[in-house]
Amino acid sequence: HDPRLLELVSRIVDKKLYLSDDPLGCCSVNVFRPNFHHSFHFDESEFSVTLMLQPAEDPKSGLFQFTSPLRENEEDLALELTANAIHEHDPTSLNGKELCERSTKSLKNNGNLPVLHTLDFQPGTLLVLAGSKSLHRVTRIKGNRSRLVAVLTFSRNPGFCNSESVQKMFWGRSKAPCQHVVARGVGME
Repeated sequence: HDPRLLELVSRIVDKKLYLSDDPLGCCSVNVFRPNFHHSFHFDESEFSVTLMLQPAEDPKSGLFQFTSPLRENEEDLALELTANAIHEHDPTSLNGKELCERSTKSLKNNGNLPVLHTLDFQPGTLLVLAGSKSLHRVTRIKGNRSRLVAVLTFSRNPGFCNSESVQKMFWGRSKAPCQHVVARGVGME
């Protein structure tokens, strides 16, 4: 818990932040094994800091892709924008199939399509992301080497923890809830 990192991230986002109190999700390493991917999602934590430790073997795989912020806050589901992004950039996604079918007319009518950005994520790259507002994903890993990324999570509210469902999805278990546990399972870490 080095206060200098917390101060740096707070200055970058221009908000007073707290390191997550989540005993499983405050600091972890995501291991993306070959043929693994992470579908489009929003995070439960307001901000994440990631550090690329090891990229996938194939440089055209394991790409971190994100949109500009689509949501104002976690209650704003931004259904149309989210569906349009998934429809355009991942039309085979089962998660977005129903949303995509409903939004196809809207997309054609108003052209409201979020731009997808790809980060040049080399070893040592430090990313500060408002993942609760920007839709993001990691593309399928190709080759024989796993992609390794350290992740720290932050919130403007002290005592933040991920929901039990997110803890189970990522770490295969859940820990006793903190004071301010996210009650809904809208996003993912």
